[in-house]
Amino acid sequence: MSCFLALVAVAAIMLVVLQAGCKRQPPPGRPAPVVQTAPVREERPQPPVAKDSSGRLSRDEVRRALERLAESPPPSKLSIGADCYARIGPPATACYVCAKCGDRTLYARRPTGAEGPPEARGAGLGLLHELPEYRRQAKEVRNLDLELDESEFCGKCRPEVSDPQMVLVVRYPGTADPHRCRGVNQEDLRLIRAFLAGRLEYVNLFGEGSPLKERMPRLRELLGAGP
Repeated sequence: MSCFLALVAVAAIMLVVLQAGCKRQPPPGRPAPVVQTAPVREERPQPPVAKDSSGRLSRDEVRRALERLAESPPPSKLSIGADCYARIGPPATACYVCAKCGDRTLYARRPTGAEGPPEARGAGLGLLHELPEYRRQAKEVRNLDLELDESEFCGKCRPEVSDPQMVLVVRYPGTADPHRCRGVNQEDLRLIRAFLAGRLEYVNLFGEGSPLKERMPRLRELLGAGP
């Protein structure tokens, strides 16, 4: 009797195992179901968000956003950019009209050692022809109190400057003295906009991409948010 019960128990166990195996196998002639997996999403740091009523970022908030960028992985894909390009030199002359005093300053390209009128400047000529783009990019920065100081290009306001440069001015809430960075170019403004948008990639003027975290030293210099 005991042997019979043992055989019945073994048969029951084998039946359960066979049924489980049949459930895991697809029916004859039908392919096995494909398990759908969610696509891997590339993580990106959140853009810095101002928390005060002014809507402007503080220096501490900018520093924290830079720390998040430093801890973020580099982008898996980068923009390739153009295979070839040719830069066209600026015209030989330009006239800067000061927004503060209204005076006009003449800029002209002159050979080294050549004499010219005392009111003419040579340095900064190329930047003047790009000035509308500088102003446009600075205007599109929303959550940072940022402006461009063009006073060095005015021969009346700053006659002592022989090599005029663009100056970036950043004001932080609760800080009396603004941060000033001299020698700003278009690439710097694009760099700031990419950072404020929470991107991982920086794309230069020619469409070539690079990891934004590699430009952190310049970002700290531009924004006055060093360690």
